[in-house]
Amino acid sequence: MRLKAAGLLIALLAAPAFAECRADVEERLDVLADAYDDQLRATRIWSYSWGSLYTAVAAVQLGAMLSMRQDNPARTDLTVGAVAAAVGSLSFWLLPLRFTVPMKRIRGEWNNPDRCALLEKAEAARTRIDGEQRFGKSWVAHAGNVLVNVGLSLLLGLAYHHWEAGLISGLVGVTVGEINLFTQPVHLSRVDEPVPSVQPMSMFTF
Repeated sequence: MRLKAAGLLIALLAAPAFAECRADVEERLDVLADAYDDQLRATRIWSYSWGSLYTAVAAVQLGAMLSMRQDNPARTDLTVGAVAAAVGSLSFWLLPLRFTVPMKRIRGEWNNPDRCALLEKAEAARTRIDGEQRFGKSWVAHAGNVLVNVGLSLLLGLAYHHWEAGLISGLVGVTVGEINLFTQPVHLSRVDEPVPSVQPMSMFTF
């Protein structure tokens, strides 16, 4: 009798938790799995492509600089360009990891038997990562791109009096930076569920 009473008590306590789990949990998990996989694949292609491009630019500029005479003024322009490209390359190899690592970790837990807990965790991670990615494409990122490249132009102009090279470097840098910002993949927002609207209650019911 005591065992039956204890079992009934546990069932009553657990009922609200199970009731909170949505009925279409498996369907929603399938949607999130596809979205995670698409985002991981697109981010990998984007980061590897841009990272390789910046690495190649840095290597070409460095090689050209080393092949020049010590008194050649173009060495300064190439050195600044190579350093900027190297920093950009490093950012493309490392920064996307803040998105891909959490997504891979959650995808590795997809066989968790507690489907409701998995869904809650996956939704929370999707919301957080999507918000961070949107911020990475916001006006703040565009303004940062402009400021960094203007700073490099001023460095070449004010410090070394290479205004023409600085202007060209700045314009090219801003253009390329804007292209990679606009091409940054953001697929998780496509599966964002709409917030249900609340209808105002009328004072009179019929």
